[in-house]
Amino acid sequence: MKYRMFALIAATAVLAGCAAVPQYRTDAGTPPGVAEVSPGKAGVYVFRTSYSAPALPIDVLLDGEPIGSTVSQTHLFKEIEPGRHTLGSRLQFTSKLEFDAKPGQIVYVRQDLWLGYLQVHTRLRKVHPDDGARAVRTTKLAVSR
Repeated sequence: MKYRMFALIAATAVLAGCAAVPQYRTDAGTPPGVAEVSPGKAGVYVFRTSYSAPALPIDVLLDGEPIGSTVSQTHLFKEIEPGRHTLGSRLQFTSKLEFDAKPGQIVYVRQDLWLGYLQVHTRLRKVHPDDGARAVRTTKLAVSR
């Protein structure tokens, strides 16, 4: 019984991956991970580098509003107002991360995914800017909303 349930979840995840996140190339002038923000603004990168359920899209919300979805080896970038924000990562449950952004600052957030017992979990972690920029450079930009 439990193997059938696991097989059903795995098959659902694979089929959901058929609706992969559309991607596009960035301009040749600015490499990913080195975005510049407008004066008085801040920025946030959400990136996913894990290979767990690579084609399963995960919705990303900023202050309750959807900004896009990630699949494995993709990232999202959003210019934001400085101040306190809440980032959400939504699958079966929503993982939340609150952060403060200062003017001119770029915040890097890693999105992890793992398969638990009959559930798929997601987690958001703020990472050091050097580590985040390095990781973002290895991913492709996913189309934002």
